[in-house]
Amino acid sequence: MNRPADLRVWRWAAGPASAVLALGALTLAVSVRDPLPGEDALARRLVVGNGPWQDVWAGVATATDLLPLVVVATVGALGLVTVGRWKTALAALGSCAVVWLVNPALKALVARPRPDVTALPGHLSEHSFPSGHVANSAVVVGAAVLIVASWRGTHRIVSLALGAVTLIVVATAQLALGRHYPSDIVAGWLLAAAVLATAAGLMRSTDDFR
Repeated sequence: MNRPADLRVWRWAAGPASAVLALGALTLAVSVRDPLPGEDALARRLVVGNGPWQDVWAGVATATDLLPLVVVATVGALGLVTVGRWKTALAALGSCAVVWLVNPALKALVARPRPDVTALPGHLSEHSFPSGHVANSAVVVGAAVLIVASWRGTHRIVSLALGAVTLIVVATAQLALGRHYPSDIVAGWLLAAAVLATAAGLMRSTDDFR
């Protein structure tokens, strides 16, 4: 038995498994009790009223709709292909597609109503768990951070910091607009993390991920 190889496999599997288990536990909790204790009050405190900040957060939400994210991910993947890193491009774009497909299915399965804390636009989907904006943005940003951090000479801390700030801004926009509960945000992050942890192992196994 190749123990070092087996250990690497277990370590690689631990990341996706942990995220999936956490997402499953949160999904069960929301299904049993909705909203979770204290969430309704917190959602009411975080929402912003009419004013300039509402316009700012609405702009962030529009910029992180699915279509702009698809364009960004596609352009990034094409850029990788042009430099010969088509395997990494396929793994990154595939991970994005998985989240984009799984998120609406999970929303329909849980069927959690959106918070009733403010008037919401009519174009939004009926259900809120997990947050699509958060999950979709997290998988795109996460994939970009994984790729950039793999480049020689790149400051990984800088890419991680920029990625974290981006995800926090996207999440804040959804809470400030009253579109999601905090647990919707966490669920979106966990969904993206589960897929990205799997994709990271696949990326590192390719010859062009260096």
